[in-house]
Amino acid sequence: MKKFMVAIVVVVMVGFGFAAAYAADSVTPIRLALVPTVAIPSQQIVHGLDLALGDNINEVQGVQLSLIYSGTKSELVGVQAGLIDIGNEVTGLEWGFYNQADNMKGVQVGFINWAEHMNGIQIGLVNIIKSGGLFPVMVIFNASL
Repeated sequence: MKKFMVAIVVVVMVGFGFAAAYAADSVTPIRLALVPTVAIPSQQIVHGLDLALGDNINEVQGVQLSLIYSGTKSELVGVQAGLIDIGNEVTGLEWGFYNQADNMKGVQVGFINWAEHMNGIQIGLVNIIKSGGLFPVMVIFNASL
């Protein structure tokens, strides 16, 4: 556990070093947030790691991890994990209690999974695919290929 914590601290410190280099740009490689309006740095586009208590930003390419709420307004490419995960255009993995995407390409794993349009699979207690799924609502597993 101690080695894991040291690794996290090193990753965060290196990330802030890269963030300083990106400061003039609208993209950051690492972002830490309590809520969307309280974040270091304040950029709304992350190409790397977004760690938060709860966050709703424009775009993530990489990993978005939140204790409570992970959200993207436009695009997520990578992994989104939190208690509640909501994305517009998601390519990759959503992992949480409740996962929701308007256009999902990949895998949703959670207690409740919801997708407006899906190209992939859902694994959970309740799986909903509004258009194009094997079934509109299914338990344990649903898919759209």
